[in-house]
Amino acid sequence: MVEDENTPQTLLGQNICSAMQQQSISIKDISGALGVSFEMARRYTLGLARPRSAKLEKLATLLKTTPAALEYGQPPAVTFVTRSAPITSTQGHETGEPEYSPEAIAKWLAQQDRSAMAEFLVSLASELKKETH
Repeated sequence: MVEDENTPQTLLGQNICSAMQQQSISIKDISGALGVSFEMARRYTLGLARPRSAKLEKLATLLKTTPAALEYGQPPAVTFVTRSAPITSTQGHETGEPEYSPEAIAKWLAQQDRSAMAEFLVSLASELKKETH
């Protein structure tokens, strides 16, 4: 039987291996820190076994990350850009002031990086939800 490359366990194994490389941690180190056999630690890295929540927390601490990052991966980074010019043009305005109308801002935002925009919208929705409670 061929394993699907995108199963949650496979993703967990890939994330564990990636964090191990970043922290120079070996399977033997994981085995000792979690109190499991070398074979079980190896199975975690291959995505063939899943640590229970307490062991996943210990593993995340050892790998200097979070259980969520091991389970799901790191969220995409958001890039902030400093602009020296207004985000919209002053064309069509007699005053020479930039246009900060919701329509102009939406048009500018739609031209930005899609993943950063998605992250912004999730954060905005979360903040707005907090204000209504």
